[in-house]
Amino acid sequence: MASVTNTKTLFPSTIFLLVTIFSTTLYFASCSSDEVDALLKWKATLHSQDNNTLLPSWASDQKTVSPCNWYGLSCNENGSINRLNLSSSGLNGTLNYFSFNSFPNLMYFDLMFNNFSGIIPSDIGHLSKLVYLDFSVNQFTGKIPPEIGTLMSLERLELQLNNLTGQIPRSLVTSLTSSSINKVDLKDLLDHRLPVPLLEIKEVVTLILVLAIKCVNSDPEIRPTMYDVSQELASFP
Repeated sequence: MASVTNTKTLFPSTIFLLVTIFSTTLYFASCSSDEVDALLKWKATLHSQDNNTLLPSWASDQKTVSPCNWYGLSCNENGSINRLNLSSSGLNGTLNYFSFNSFPNLMYFDLMFNNFSGIIPSDIGHLSKLVYLDFSVNQFTGKIPPEIGTLMSLERLELQLNNLTGQIPRSLVTSLTSSSINKVDLKDLLDHRLPVPLLEIKEVVTLILVLAIKCVNSDPEIRPTMYDVSQELASFP
C-alpha cells in the first residue's frame, strides 16, 4: 500500500519536472533561434573588403547548430549570445539592419578596425547588459546616440577614429559619474585631437574631469560642495 502511495506522490512530481525541463529547453531554443535569424539577416547586408567568403560559419544550413560555435560569437551558460567580436574582420556595412533587441544578454560588442559606416542607431539602448563596446577605427558618422548613456553596466567605451560629429550627449556625461568611471579610458573623455597626457599626470587629469562632471550634475545630491572638492584635491598625493 505504501508503494502505491509513493508512486502516486512521485508521478505528479516527475511530470512537473519533465514539463519544466521541456519548457526551459523550448525557451532557450526559441531565444537562440531569434538570435540566429537576426544575425543571418544582418549578415545579408554586409560585404567583405577583400572579396573573401563572408563569415562562412554564419550559414543558413547551420541554423540547427548552436550559434555559440560560429565565428566571433560566445554564449552564456543558457546558450544565449553574450559576446560578439568581429574586430579586424574586413567587413563593410552598417548597423541599420542589426536587431539590437534580439540580443538581451549581449555583454561584449566589438567591431573595431573594420569599415562600418552610417549612424550608430538609437536602438543600441536595448543592450541593457552591455559592459564593453568598441566601434573604434571605422567610418561611423552622425552624433553619438544619447541612449549609450543609459547603458548602466557599460564599463568600456571606444568610439575614436570615426567620423562622428556633435557634442558628447549629456546622458553619457552624467553616466560617467558612476563607479565605472575609472574603467572608462581617459581618451574617451578628451578631444581626440589632443595627445593623451603622460602617465604621471593622467590620474590628476582624470580626477579633475570626474570632479568637473559631478559639479554639473543636475542632481543636487550628487553635486559636491566646494569643501568636498577642496578635500578631494588636497587628499590627492
